[in-house]
Amino acid sequence: MTSDVSVGLELVAADAVKKWRQVIGPTNSANAKAQAPTSIRGRFGIDGTRNAVHGSDSAVSSKKETEFWFGGENT
Repeated sequence: MTSDVSVGLELVAADAVKKWRQVIGPTNSANAKAQAPTSIRGRFGIDGTRNAVHGSDSAVSSKKETEFWFGGENT
């Protein structure tokens, strides 16, 4: 999943997943470069896999990923 140093962030806001997805751009870097060139993926992504940044795709995924990386009720 990573090829270098990683930094984890938990962003908390109304519609946080949607807002973050707008900042990072489309998953595939080629699409991001065409559709959202100033997004993180548009600027720094290399391809569909090495796209510079991860963002949960839904509130359900966000909850699961946050618990995995930062711990949760069951850890």
